[in-house]
Amino acid sequence: MASDKEINTKYLKKHYERVGTFHTRYNLFGRHRWIPYNSKVYKEFYEGKRLFPGHREVLRDEVVLDFDTPIRKDRDECIYNLNERLLTNNVAFSLWKTGGKGVHYHILFEELGEMSAGNRSLMKHLLIRHYCWGLIDKARIDFQLCGKHLVRSEGGKHEKTVDSKTLLLANKEFELNKIPDKVWVKYEEHKVKEKEYVENVNPDFEGLPPCIKFILSNDFVSAKDGRKNALFVLANWYKSKGLAYKEIVTLINDWNHYTLHDYLNDIQINATVKSCKGMMGCRGRMNFLSMINKVSLCEGCELVKKKENEDENEERK
Repeated sequence: MASDKEINTKYLKKHYERVGTFHTRYNLFGRHRWIPYNSKVYKEFYEGKRLFPGHREVLRDEVVLDFDTPIRKDRDECIYNLNERLLTNNVAFSLWKTGGKGVHYHILFEELGEMSAGNRSLMKHLLIRHYCWGLIDKARIDFQLCGKHLVRSEGGKHEKTVDSKTLLLANKEFELNKIPDKVWVKYEEHKVKEKEYVENVNPDFEGLPPCIKFILSNDFVSAKDGRKNALFVLANWYKSKGLAYKEIVTLINDWNHYTLHDYLNDIQINATVKSCKGMMGCRGRMNFLSMINKVSLCEGCELVKKKENEDENEERK
């Protein structure tokens, strides 16, 4: 029988292969550690140890149904009815006991991963209402899980009972479902209209290190992770080059529009630029690239070679 950590490792790896980087959290004596899965810090913290993350993010392509009613009869009735609906409609899903009194359903949908955050949350709401009609109030379904939120990871232990999250039922687990046509009709009535963006076809990359080139490039938006950290890296880079506050804000606003499609708001940009001292070096940028699994960009970088030579000279002294 697999251990809790083996179950946890198996599922987190499967999720990473499907959606890329996501955040995990470990809770020890009231102290939280937020760590991107499979990052350098993650490996240093968990590999070779008994520790494993008890929580993870709700994934982009995932609908999580949290049945949290304290009345066992109501909960069992809701589970029976929803299982029947999902199996009748040939929906792939997994059902888990949370370690407490509740249960979690995990259902994956192929199209969710390509939506903007606002429209993705809307679609998750509609999918829950589609499959759970008549059960929502009785099951006390938590709609907060439609947004950016934590959920107990597979194999993770409940803080009070210390029981593990365990699999109760799986139907074609890890298979991606298609969103039903009826739900698409509702979605079209309520969705937020997406802005149209043009690419920055002639970005000026001359003299920039590979890490900064990547952040500024149109490819960075496909990473979908580390955008706030990238803002901090970029602001520090411009500050280190002696640019004034207004110049940095202008450059970052352009980057936010062309590359991030206005993901960041003005408050985030202005506050980050004001807080930067321009002191971030290669090590800080390498840590950032490690978080998003792009540290290979540093290979052959002249700044990295220069830093390594300086470190060697210091050791000889």
